[in-house]
Amino acid sequence: MESEWQQKSRKDVVVYFLCKDRHLEPAQFIEVALASSEGNGRASM
Repeated sequence: MESEWQQKSRKDVVVYFLCKDRHLEPAQFIEVALASSEGNGRASM
């Protein structure tokens, strides 16, 4: 069974690209835990 924090937290994947010398590097991925809609300020990377 999930804890209260696990039920409120949601994770999303962010995709971003870096540019070096006018050339795009391969895509980078990071999973980010989003804060709850209650605004408790909890967010982590």
